[in-house]
Amino acid sequence: MREIGQIIQVQVQIESLKHGQKPHRTYKLTNLRPVPAVKLSKSGVTGLEDDGMELLDVHHMAHPRSRYREGNGISFNFTSHYGRMRNRYGRHITTGCAGENIIIETARSFTLEQLANGLIIQTAAGQQIHLNQIAVMLPCLPFSRYSLQDANPPAELLKETLQFLDHGTRGFSGVLAGKTPASGQTETAVIRPGDIILLPAPAAPKVTIA
Repeated sequence: MREIGQIIQVQVQIESLKHGQKPHRTYKLTNLRPVPAVKLSKSGVTGLEDDGMELLDVHHMAHPRSRYREGNGISFNFTSHYGRMRNRYGRHITTGCAGENIIIETARSFTLEQLANGLIIQTAAGQQIHLNQIAVMLPCLPFSRYSLQDANPPAELLKETLQFLDHGTRGFSGVLAGKTPASGQTETAVIRPGDIILLPAPAAPKVTIA
């Protein structure tokens, strides 16, 4: 394993960031809540406030208006990807504005192929949490319009924006696999800013003996 960065921000969407009805939905940040810590589970993400209050992310299975679907309960992105988006679209692309739960500070960009073995989150207490089944978070029309700061962009420009934001630029999702195999499994894990992100080593190829 090798270290690739550290968590600098955790947050939850208490409700959807997309407002209104199709095809005229808008994108607003009013329902995005940075929190001191988040609890991860296979059901999704819960924000933890200092006063003990818990805030279900809208992608949590238990949220009353849940937008959960298989594999999208936990999301993350990298500051390097936000730098690319900000350079293209402007300063309104603030770090975390796409709504991912975990923001990782790193100078390197990542593709889905490079994350094939998942990520390891190492907490300050030494616990190691494995996120696997990594998938690209597909960009949506409202966030694309928000990026362009244009409610009705030309179709070709909107298509170009969707293509740029795809392939992980807009972020990734993952599933809580538990602690690293040597440590056993866990049903939940609490992570905070400052926790370290590790990239697992590629699995050794199988050797077939004739």
